[in-house]
Amino acid sequence: MGKIKNIPPLLRPREKAMRYGISALSDTELVALIISSGTKKMSAIEISQSILMEGGLVKVGEMTMDDLVAHEGINKINATKIAAVIEIAKRYNYQIQECASIGDIKEYLINKYQSLFRDEGQEHLIVVSISKSGRIIHESDLYQGTSSDMSVNENEILGEILKRGGKKYYIIHNHPSGQKVVTPSDYDINFTFLLLEDSAKVGIEFLDHIIISGQGYYSFADNKDIIYKKL
Repeated sequence: MGKIKNIPPLLRPREKAMRYGISALSDTELVALIISSGTKKMSAIEISQSILMEGGLVKVGEMTMDDLVAHEGINKINATKIAAVIEIAKRYNYQIQECASIGDIKEYLINKYQSLFRDEGQEHLIVVSISKSGRIIHESDLYQGTSSDMSVNENEILGEILKRGGKKYYIIHNHPSGQKVVTPSDYDINFTFLLLEDSAKVGIEFLDHIIISGQGYYSFADNKDIIYKKL
């Protein structure tokens, strides 16, 4: 019986994930990580193997909580955790497909963040990573606070996009003042200019910097002359 304690520490699912990244784990190790602990008769690895023997992850994705509990070593708590991960995966795939069908990503982002930031009292900086084919890969909230102590720099933004596999990107931030007419500050202009320069150096396309405020917004892509003046 292969108890996890008998596996070399660096090859145990949790330690392996921390050292090499979650993608380094096999399907069996991923499910074992969710199960967390075994029983007197079976280790978490063995319980995971018994579940996956019926048809792999595809079959597990079709299981109800009752199906999961019917497996030896799976109690209601573990069944709930596995079911939660399955549900997250389904919702993630749905949202990816939803994003892929967006005809105008810029319009979608403006509408989304105008709604989210309408009553927001803090300033946020959102980085939206876009694939080469024009699909949204990830939306990251890199900063919350006030513009006077903005701690995010160009390298952090570009690093986030590269980490997500993005080839293009938008940045969005809000002015919490609630004003309907949005005017970029000198800081906004300089920050956008530096991002344009640094993005070109690493081969990432900077699509737009959008500022949301009250019911209005400002798009640097729609007002290119303000950057051309700096150039």
